[in-house]
Amino acid sequence: MLQCIMQLKDIVIKHENLFNIISHQKDIIIFNENQLCINIGFVLEGEIKISNLINYKKEYTLLYVKQNGIFGDSLIFSDSNTYKGDIITLTNTKIAFINKQNFLLLLNDEEFKLFYLHYISTRYKNLQARFRILKENNLTSKLLRYLAENNNQISYKTKENLAEELNIPRPSLSRLLIKLEKENIILLSKNKITIQQKNL
Repeated sequence: MLQCIMQLKDIVIKHENLFNIISHQKDIIIFNENQLCINIGFVLEGEIKISNLINYKKEYTLLYVKQNGIFGDSLIFSDSNTYKGDIITLTNTKIAFINKQNFLLLLNDEEFKLFYLHYISTRYKNLQARFRILKENNLTSKLLRYLAENNNQISYKTKENLAEELNIPRPSLSRLLIKLEKENIILLSKNKITIQQKNL
């Protein structure tokens, strides 16, 4: 796949005059919700999330952007070009920022143009899958839909990360995993969940 072959850092090196590279430590808010988006970010190292607070209490994660991912591109060309949530680093990160005019110049690079078209298509597909998961009306359905969208097996860093991805409380997730394992619906191993074959 094109995305696997190409790395954004190679494009940044090739067109370094178009970018401003900034490093951030873990757990830093680099942009606030409703702040004007004036640059597109290429995540060269690390991972960020875009999240906001519901009723000023519960945090809801809108999107994760990992290494070799892009953010801000859907905002900078829109009429409503402010961030829809806080942009928070989950790890130490290195981000290459590019403004609108330079991004348009970058699209003249055919290799990047193909990468970008593939990237936004894949992102749209992943967002559709996330919406299908989040609209499920009970915890079991959410988890099983999430598994189904990921070829019936998922790996995760921590249960906190998984609970946030599914937008459910961490204690509820733990109870659900124990219940589904006892019912032989899923198999649990270290940081991995698999749907039992008989339930496929």
